[in-house]
Amino acid sequence: MIFFELIRIAIGQQERLRSTPTAEEWKEVYDLAQRQTLTGIAFCGVQRLPEEQRPPRQLLMKWYMAAEQIRRKNEQMDRRTLAVANKFAEEGFRSCILKGQGIAMYYANPELRVPGDVDIWIEGGFKKVYRYIKN
Repeated sequence: MIFFELIRIAIGQQERLRSTPTAEEWKEVYDLAQRQTLTGIAFCGVQRLPEEQRPPRQLLMKWYMAAEQIRRKNEQMDRRTLAVANKFAEEGFRSCILKGQGIAMYYANPELRVPGDVDIWIEGGFKKVYRYIKN
């Protein structure tokens, strides 16, 4: 399947597609990447493809714009995540960012990972943390 080959290319496990997709196949790959929230990661694969295997220009531009939106969203999420963690630290709570932004550094291209919500563990027990948040 083209989608899986593209992901393998994105992570450096393959250099090119076995065959060049049609315009319709590229649209299906893009739609699948969106449904799987892998639009940015798949775009990394598209960028590594030889010119003759890349999607049609119109889809390529659409994909590029989607990847840029993901980059901007990640920058925003990184700033907000850091601000939240720093706020808890200032108030004497130790914390740890879990999943998502917390492990993004392990991705080959963390700026292209579609961000979601921020999961944070906070030391202090439920009642103490809840009281602080409520105030």
